[in-house]
Amino acid sequence: MNKKPFTIESFEMNKRVEDRLAAGGEEFDSEAVILRKLSALARFFDENGLTTRKLTAADGTVDRSFVLRSTDLTPEGLAVLRKGYEKWHRQAKTPEDVRPWEKALRFGPGR
Repeated sequence: MNKKPFTIESFEMNKRVEDRLAAGGEEFDSEAVILRKLSALARFFDENGLTTRKLTAADGTVDRSFVLRSTDLTPEGLAVLRKGYEKWHRQAKTPEDVRPWEKALRFGPGR
C-alpha cells in the first residue's frame, strides 16, 4: 500500500505557531531558536543514517526553507520519529536537546 507523502516539520509551520503564541501574549520561540531546534533534529537523523537525502547544509544547519517530509526518512527513521516526536516537543530542555530522539532510536522497533 502506497502512503501519501506528508510534511512532518518545517520552519514555516513552526513560525506560524510561534506568531500565534506571540499575538496571544504567550511565550514563544524566536526564529533563531526554531532554526537551532530544526537543525538539531535534521543533524540527528542525518548522522544516524535515518534519511533518504541529506537534510542539513555542510555546516550541519538548516535555513528558513527547511521542510522535513515523510519521504525524507527511511522506514527506521519514520519509526524513530513516531516514537520520539511528542517527547521531543514536550521534553527537550534546549533547542539542541536530542535525548528524546536518542532514546527512541535506542529503544525503537527491533531493539
